Amino acid sequence: WWWDSYVHPYKFYNQFNGAGLFAKEMNLIGTFERLQNSTSTSVSNSNVGVMGYSFNNKAYGYLYDKSWTFRNTSLSQKSNFNVTLNIDAGNYVVTLYDTDTLETLYTIDATSNGTLTFTVPSLTYDIAFIVRGK
Repeated sequence: WWWDSYVHPYKFYNQFNGAGLFAKEMNLIGTFERLQNSTSTSVSNSNVGVMGYSFNNKAYGYLYDKSWTFRNTSLSQKSNFNVTLNIDAGNYVVTLYDTDTLETLYTIDATSNGTLTFTVPSLTYDIAFIVRGK
């Protein structure tokens, strides 16, 4: 329904380029928790939403401005907010990506004691992230 109603008539094909590239990086084998429904996942800026999957030792996510719509594309920058999620204890690398090009925006070293928190330096438009063990 959405393809016929939105994607094809408005030629939103390019909106899926980044998602296609990001999907190639994902390994969805294992038991997971949906970040958007998890009581253990949080974002310190209430204007930023998160969706994705957290596994025992990896996570794939998407951060977005909750006020964005096709009619409201003038977004303000959000800076230095924290994302917290459950992941096994250990050392991790968090990579933040541009969602259109999959260009690496930031790489962050993080340590988990069962809960991992990383700081997003800046978000105006959507950002994807991957958390991988070192």
